[in-house]
Amino acid sequence: SSGINAEYGWLAIPYVDRERKLKLSQKFGVTGIPCLVVLGPDLEVVNPNARNRVSNDMEALEYPWGAKPVINLDEDPSNINDYVSILFVKGEGMDEGACKAMMDKMSSSGEEYIKKAKSSKEDQEFMFFFSNSVNGKVTSSVIEAMEGSIPADKPLLVVLDIPEGGKYSIVEADTLTPDLVDKAIEDYSAGKLTMKQLN
Repeated sequence: SSGINAEYGWLAIPYVDRERKLKLSQKFGVTGIPCLVVLGPDLEVVNPNARNRVSNDMEALEYPWGAKPVINLDEDPSNINDYVSILFVKGEGMDEGACKAMMDKMSSSGEEYIKKAKSSKEDQEFMFFFSNSVNGKVTSSVIEAMEGSIPADKPLLVVLDIPEGGKYSIVEADTLTPDLVDKAIEDYSAGKLTMKQLN
């Protein structure tokens, strides 16, 4: 066969070529299907898991679907299981200016870790997620897996380490401020956080 998938019009590996499929899966860290890895013209990985990004962008407005500095967890949770993540949940009663400051910090931190990953050609060390509410469709499941009750009106900053056994640590503070994002990352990296088990 020519390698062109006649039904869809793109290049495809023949099903019987399992060895090549296995090599590609290993090279790009594919552990399940469906999976969409986006490569740039230089064959560098633009996004190792772009399936949800593409599905949520049918008009290709965000093409080529590269890494986003901060991701809405309820729209695209695809990387939460693969990376240590910082999750900011906006409290229903949070001041608009304070919320914008937190989102700006999450975004700039995300940009910083994207740049580090590109320059080192390594995986991104931390992913940054936000949610508008503890009642979001994915966020509510994450919150339910934590000990105790989480009030919906208070903002929340959480370090999630799902890849290493499903652990989390809530950043304890009377008021969430942007500097707490850096502190959470530093404390996690130094092993200073008390990590609890997700249920």
